[in-house]
Amino acid sequence: MDRKRFGLSPEAFAVEHIGSVLYWFQQKGQGRWDDYARLPTLLRAATTPGNQRVLDMVLELDADLRQQTIPQRRLLELAFQFPEVLARELSVRFLICIDEFQDLALLSNFPRVGDVLDIFRSLLQTQSDVAYVAAGSAISLMEGVFHQARSPLFVHFRSERVGPFTHEESEELARKVLASEDLPAEAA
Repeated sequence: MDRKRFGLSPEAFAVEHIGSVLYWFQQKGQGRWDDYARLPTLLRAATTPGNQRVLDMVLELDADLRQQTIPQRRLLELAFQFPEVLARELSVRFLICIDEFQDLALLSNFPRVGDVLDIFRSLLQTQSDVAYVAAGSAISLMEGVFHQARSPLFVHFRSERVGPFTHEESEELARKVLASEDLPAEAA
């Protein structure tokens, strides 16, 4: 998931993050992901897995977005919980790669959100079927997120410095990482 493509409000982020997870799960990277960034498409897509809990989360997102005072923090909680719920309900595992991860911190600028990295950490600690790769080009910001003791994500990620990858190198790396996981062949 490329954070640069996502909206910079909690509302847009929640829809686009959940939509992106469903897009990659259902479409496997084929077709247009941005169709999944629209609520009507997202609602239709959430019915496809045939799982009530997955649909309920998307319906809750829709209901929250219709409130006069939108519960922005709750939207982010739903977005960060969604991959784990989808994985558990459908007995699959996910590896989610978030590019420009440091930009998530911008969502903390909304007064009803609080510290978005704290929200992410609290939900990350409850997840067992989702693993994350966080990438970013702002090295000093990324180091602050993962290496400063005051950061909510301190010691929750292992850091590796890497140079830019070609598309082919990215695919090869993903295949190697996924090969070490116990995943069904169609997921790799």
